[in-house]
Amino acid sequence: MMRLAAGLRAAVFCGLLVCGLGGGSAMEKQGEKRHVQVRTTDDQEYLDESNDSMVKQGFTEMELGREIKRFGNVATVLSSYEGKVQSTGKVVTRGVNIFSLYFDGQRWWIQTMLWDEEGPGNPIPANLLPRPR
Repeated sequence: MMRLAAGLRAAVFCGLLVCGLGGGSAMEKQGEKRHVQVRTTDDQEYLDESNDSMVKQGFTEMELGREIKRFGNVATVLSSYEGKVQSTGKVVTRGVNIFSLYFDGQRWWIQTMLWDEEGPGNPIPANLLPRPR
């Protein structure tokens, strides 16, 4: 957990906006429309809310694929992921993280981070999955 905290704090410049869009089990079909649950936090709120379960059971997230679109000093990164409970090795989530970044002349800074979970009717796009070898 300390790595996550250090990583998020290192990413903060004028405050990191963290916004998770509930997918998978959080997405519910209501007729033809999907119900989306949105939760917005800052970096400290995210750490405080995630700390207990992540420390007790452990959590690892591995990138599956990435796409970068850059224009001058700004970029958008789509990064697919797979999350596992460290104590069991069980995959508990997959989805796509979306980062908005800017370059200050010396390094890239994360301005916002959004994600949505994979679920029925919301698969990870093929271009963000590992290529078969």
